[in-house]
Amino acid sequence: MMPSVLLSTLGSPGDINPFIALALALRDLDVTPIFLANPYDLPVLERHGFEAVPVGESWDLMALVASDPKYLLSPQAGTHTTRDIFIPFSEKLYPATRAAIEKWKPGVVVAHAFCFGAHWAAEDAGVPRAVVHLAPISLLTRDLFAVYPPLGRLLMTLAVPLGQAQFDRLVRPLCEKLGVPWSKGILSRTMVFPDLLLGMWSPRFAPLSTSSRRGTLHACGFPSMKTTEALEPALEAFLEAGSVPVAVTLGTNAFAFAGAFFETTLGVLVARGHRVVVITKRPLEELPERCLSVPYADYKTLFPRCCAVIHHGGVGVTGAALTAGVPSVVVPFGHDQKDNALRVQALRVGRHVPRRKIARKLPAALEALLTAEVAERARDLGEALRADPDGPTTAATLIIQCLQ
Repeated sequence: MMPSVLLSTLGSPGDINPFIALALALRDLDVTPIFLANPYDLPVLERHGFEAVPVGESWDLMALVASDPKYLLSPQAGTHTTRDIFIPFSEKLYPATRAAIEKWKPGVVVAHAFCFGAHWAAEDAGVPRAVVHLAPISLLTRDLFAVYPPLGRLLMTLAVPLGQAQFDRLVRPLCEKLGVPWSKGILSRTMVFPDLLLGMWSPRFAPLSTSSRRGTLHACGFPSMKTTEALEPALEAFLEAGSVPVAVTLGTNAFAFAGAFFETTLGVLVARGHRVVVITKRPLEELPERCLSVPYADYKTLFPRCCAVIHHGGVGVTGAALTAGVPSVVVPFGHDQKDNALRVQALRVGRHVPRRKIARKLPAALEALLTAEVAERARDLGEALRADPDGPTTAATLIIQCLQ
């Protein structure tokens, strides 16, 4: 009988797809992945042939996030997201994980860093657990902030203990309700002291020192799928019909708060003579000439055929652009995106442009990036990333080593 692993994640496609890639890698290594998931996400999991257990009521989180800017644009977005999304989910996830452990006897519980209900249930049952961090900033470790300017480094260093204390206060009522022992520092105990600590990014993107206080972090590599998808015929025809374009996207949630982002960006690009591919579900009125808008495109297929990518800095699109070997202009909206932007800039293959300053700063950013020197640097980095071990397979191999 194949050993089994329980997996749990919650959020946007940027939170779901890395776990799908990880589950596929586990299955390739003769391990049975079993998901504990938001019922809303069951169809995509079942399309890949995974067994999936619904947790709670079906919840369209993208609609929730799009309904209120506090979940993305607010300085307190992390607090709002934890309080309104992850805590209610973990209240249901904790007993669901306990029941699943009893039923399937998994060798390891593998969960998103903020699916703390699964982590607490694994600890209670004595089952090894792996914490999956999808972006470096979620570790809240001070050694991450070397890429920040001096003032930003100071502010982030001061913010770490404040953020940890805020999390401790937020989850205390939940711990009491579930009967989970609460103590000061529960954030660190839950998120950075597991049996296995996995970072789903390349060490080239976030080279981290290892501290015995923090445990050993394994930076496995970006979690891209092994397969690629063909581009729709209209996009393929556009790419073939002229010069190499710039790709512009805001991913799966930032587009809800785009404001004038697309219009401003397209205006700058068209004025510079660029052709543009826009990937967005938001209808764009009066699309300029030399531009094409599509609701979806596989980044792994599209980005290598572009000269640059302008994006919001979600870790998925960031990893895709770096791996494709093309420069990026990163316009962060919230959460981990500014941290990712600063890392791209530190690699000298991209520029961070503040969202509110895009009209003024985008032309200079493009001028600096679209040079032969930057193109060669980005291309070399892309080749190195593509030659590195596969991220999901690396993570799956480490998980298998934890199997009881």
